[in-house]
Amino acid sequence: MPPTPQPLDYLPHLPPKRDYGIGVVGAGSIARAGHLPAYRSAGFNVVGIYDADTAKSEALAAEFSTVSFPSLEALLESPDVAVVDIATPTISHPPLVEAAVAAGKHVLCQKPLTYDIAKAESMVRDAADAGVRLAVNQNGRWDQAFRSVYALKQRGDLGDLTYVQIDRVGPLRWELWPWLWDRPRVLIVEDAIHFLDVVRFILGEPEWLFAAGFHAGDERIKGETSAVITLAWPDGAHGLLLNHAGIWDDDTHATYRFEGTAGVAKGELGVFYNFPYGREDTLAYRSERYDAAWIAPELQGKWIPDALVGPMAELFTAIHEDREPMNSGADNLRTLYLVEAAYDSISEGRAIRPRTPQGQ
Repeated sequence: MPPTPQPLDYLPHLPPKRDYGIGVVGAGSIARAGHLPAYRSAGFNVVGIYDADTAKSEALAAEFSTVSFPSLEALLESPDVAVVDIATPTISHPPLVEAAVAAGKHVLCQKPLTYDIAKAESMVRDAADAGVRLAVNQNGRWDQAFRSVYALKQRGDLGDLTYVQIDRVGPLRWELWPWLWDRPRVLIVEDAIHFLDVVRFILGEPEWLFAAGFHAGDERIKGETSAVITLAWPDGAHGLLLNHAGIWDDDTHATYRFEGTAGVAKGELGVFYNFPYGREDTLAYRSERYDAAWIAPELQGKWIPDALVGPMAELFTAIHEDREPMNSGADNLRTLYLVEAAYDSISEGRAIRPRTPQGQ
């Protein structure tokens, strides 16, 4: 008889100390739909919220039974705030991170950390010099489906991974992000970055990347709205990331497949169906360990808001254990290098070997 598969370890691990004070910067849709519900469900301590739009900040603070800070300075000066949670548009990240670091606060910053690689590197150095932890909210690593695949890989159920495909097709709600409309780079740096980070997390660092991207559909958007990214790893594994923000909703779908020498895992990414609220992910896997029979556990929670517990929980644990978080700014540089390699590949029409951090 084959062994019985044990439950998958895919839910965020809550930290031993949960009462670090969180000051949220930004009162937009991701804070309302993701950050604050996630922190409330985990029992985290949200001290207050700041947004340049005072009315938005006050309304969100009232909704989540916390306070609205009158200014960024008031938030940073509060002795009750240990972690600054930055949930604002990307262009605003560098000055906010710099101000928080200068105030001696730990930081969790929404992805992408910044558009400028050199600035990202200096932000990482500055945080290290200041002795504070800088983490990036790459919450896809804690999405229920991707975390399940990671757990399957870690316990050997899939063997050596040989192929990955993530396929997301369907309209995006561009009205939620008007600050992106005129940017020359859009889909890869803001959306496909999730998938680039996830495959790094599960398979390790790719050796080569080839990308194609183009604009199709919504005329409000000036940058790319469609991208196809091919990846190759040193051990021969390869992958295909398809991210198409089309205008037709007849076949909205978001699927994933991870194949290995001993098994395969596949399913749907529920968040992309009626974003940002979506639905639960699905997972089906089979492994030689279990006589190759299909197993389809029911996954608890949704990417938004539940996966957003993970990045903050990991930062809390890293602070408590005095170590770098696994979603650190330093680690995230490698994801930004993949993003940059994708744009270089599109502009140069060739495969690119992604950069590595200096000294490696």
